[in-house]
Amino acid sequence: MDTETVILVDRPCYCFVMTIIERAFEIARSGKTRSITDIRTQLRWEGFDHVQSHLGRAALQKQLKALIKLPS
Repeated sequence: MDTETVILVDRPCYCFVMTIIERAFEIARSGKTRSITDIRTQLRWEGFDHVQSHLGRAALQKQLKALIKLPS
């Protein structure tokens, strides 16, 4: 694919704007998610690959869970 190619999709694509980890934290802070599973689902919907391998670490999950529980 060259730099002139434009692909239009019906869902937002954050994959070129931020990393999967950055986006996971953003989703956790949004107040619109209740679980790590919700975050994984949203990331897959947005087109991120290998979600499980990126979010599988216990320390990362602990941080995300803490953000999910914060009052918005």
